[in-house]
Amino acid sequence: MKFFEKTDTLLLFNTTVARRERNIEYFLGKNLEALFLIVRKTKTGFSTKVYTAGFETTRIKGSHAITDLWNQLAKELSHDKIIGINKAFISINEFNRLKRKLSKKFVDVSKDLVATRLKKSAAEIKKIQTVCRITDKILENIVSDFKFRSELEIQQHIYLKAREYGCTLAFSPIVANRDHAALPHHQPDTKKLKKGFLLLDFGVRKDGYCSDITRTFYIGNPSKQELDDYLKVLEVQKKCISAVKLGVSCAQLDGIARSRLGNQFIHSLGHGIGIEVHEGPALSEKSKNIVELGSVFTIEPGIYRKGKWGIRIEDDIAVTTSGVKVLTKFSKNLIMLKPSW
Repeated sequence: MKFFEKTDTLLLFNTTVARRERNIEYFLGKNLEALFLIVRKTKTGFSTKVYTAGFETTRIKGSHAITDLWNQLAKELSHDKIIGINKAFISINEFNRLKRKLSKKFVDVSKDLVATRLKKSAAEIKKIQTVCRITDKILENIVSDFKFRSELEIQQHIYLKAREYGCTLAFSPIVANRDHAALPHHQPDTKKLKKGFLLLDFGVRKDGYCSDITRTFYIGNPSKQELDDYLKVLEVQKKCISAVKLGVSCAQLDGIARSRLGNQFIHSLGHGIGIEVHEGPALSEKSKNIVELGSVFTIEPGIYRKGKWGIRIEDDIAVTTSGVKVLTKFSKNLIMLKPSW
């Protein structure tokens, strides 16, 4: 862990329900409200110690009450000269409070934390694989009995099914019909669905890890141009996946899609996925990342015809000791939906 080269210890904290320091989940395996997490290097990895507003806990000692949180933190950190913090997460006010209360030298290790999480362990990949299976099941449920009348109905159904599987949503689901699908981040509305493409992009979170999948369906029967566009995106996505191998640059993968789709491809090819739905590595034109053992990322090329339609196909990819694995399994053949309404 590179940040230990700069610091004696790492200090992370949450202060509200709304803002979650996801690095806490990486080190602790869970994310609690209103706490400080101290991480120290050990011979075999790292150790953690947690202070909350009312309790101190360690993996060995259990827990006991705290009367003065800041005094206890100062005592705990008394022998640490340099404290690593995630400046990308904390506010200026929070940082100033840390300096005032603890009187220590603080070093920003936000980029080192990102680098630490780039390569996933087998256990992490297994957790991501589990949530990918759940997204596949939710998609299967949607298309097996397609009776939805609006984008918003589909989005609400995704929320309900995620809850049934014991998950939360990794992000607000994108459901986009016809020309709405030409907007990569369209928010669903209540208008009645019409003949044309229907794009679904969503992911779930469970045990701290996320999935992210996109499939594009068709309500009714597509025209020749619509079908040609879909098959082109599918072909490009397959080419990009087949090009994934150890040592290949992420920019090179992005370039494969860009060279074939041109200016109708208006975003990067993909992003890393883990305890956050968007993290490293970046699959973009200017990315400095390369594919490594343990890399987990999305591949999601698309075609967007403004005012007409949009098509995107997205899978989650893991690079493991047994090869490159596509974790999202739902069919990528164009499914023509026949609503019951």
